[in-house]
Amino acid sequence: MKKLLLFILILFISISSLLATSFLDYSDAKSWIPESLCIGMGNDKWAIGTISYNMDDQLTFSEHFYLEAPAWTMNVNLLSITNRGWMEGWSAKDVTKVGSGERIDGRYDVSQILLGLPLNIVNTKGFYLYTKPEFGLSIIGNQHYDVLQNTLHKIIKAAPLEVDYEIDNNIVKSTLNLYLEAGGVIANIKSAALVLALRTDLLNTIDFSSKQIIYGSVGLIRDNLDILTLSLGYSFVQSYSGFKTQEVYHDYLRGPILSLSINSGLIRIDYTARLQTGFGFGVISVDVLSLFKKPTWENSDIFLNLGTSSQLNCTFYNIKLGIPILDTRFSAILSTRFLSGNPSFKGWETEMDPKEWPRFKRSYSALLLGTRYEFDNKEAIVTPYSEITIGLMTWEVRTLNNMLDPIENEEKVHSIVNPKLLSFAADLEIG
Repeated sequence: MKKLLLFILILFISISSLLATSFLDYSDAKSWIPESLCIGMGNDKWAIGTISYNMDDQLTFSEHFYLEAPAWTMNVNLLSITNRGWMEGWSAKDVTKVGSGERIDGRYDVSQILLGLPLNIVNTKGFYLYTKPEFGLSIIGNQHYDVLQNTLHKIIKAAPLEVDYEIDNNIVKSTLNLYLEAGGVIANIKSAALVLALRTDLLNTIDFSSKQIIYGSVGLIRDNLDILTLSLGYSFVQSYSGFKTQEVYHDYLRGPILSLSINSGLIRIDYTARLQTGFGFGVISVDVLSLFKKPTWENSDIFLNLGTSSQLNCTFYNIKLGIPILDTRFSAILSTRFLSGNPSFKGWETEMDPKEWPRFKRSYSALLLGTRYEFDNKEAIVTPYSEITIGLMTWEVRTLNNMLDPIENEEKVHSIVNPKLLSFAADLEIG
């Protein structure tokens, strides 16, 4: 009954919105020409420490292809979901719960192709009301994404992931989604607008799963481009398949959500943290068609820096956002440096049977604020600079018992978490 009501709601809003909308001229050929083609990759290791952790399970990796025109969108999602060594009695919200009984393994793949119809019901300078019904198909089962995953793991010398699929074949389900968002401009900052918004996502794959997510968000918009969006929300999730792997995965998805989206035009970063369970996932995308359009930025109004650095015998990911201070050569800097769930002491692992590789992992992260000074014109291609940032860094180490066989501690808890340490951090950079 609930699924029928959801279908009727989506259908009603879709038809009502279409009848009420007159802002887009569908007879104009330009409305049907794609303006954006994003190709993205997601991974659970892009989970910013402190607010989330890479459990190396659940949604382990994804591929995304997104095509957008003013009158329509097409979204292709390839997802791989896994579960290793789960025991009855364990909790996604409390890793100290003691388990009992048989260990449970499993995995399944999901391939989606979805067509959306974006509709601007209200679109004024100070307020907007937007909706997008989306429909398509989801293929669920064994699509051999394990081969792709383990081939990559072999190349990067990571532990293989060898568990049986929940089913050997594939099933096809209809998917009906609805996105609804309302917001308004509260201030103008140089060439960008500061926006507050409320959003709800209704995601339904019939007879398989349904999700309802409510967000409140604040963001910067420039020339219809969502430069920066920070959202806080809550997720409700229901499972219908009977897959134990899906039930475990959905337990990690429930509860409060923090999400961050950074869009530079060419590169986009989307990151989500489930605050109650610690599950985090990041997606990095490239908009191919942006290379053939007018540049999003004509000078250094804002800059985004992505990179890696080697410290403490491991690799950190670095994300840095800078905003110029008035008409000076100084910029305000916000940066994070994180390592989430990377294995420690790889030298030990390479001497052992891969199936016996220890699941001793570390999560280190820093949040820093500072300033950058540029010695030349900001419109130049190459600009010498110096930068200093200071902040705090957290240090956490844990053992994932669910991936050890047998579990080596007597209490049979999911994870052993050492006390988190907090320290001062400072970076000096010249380039």
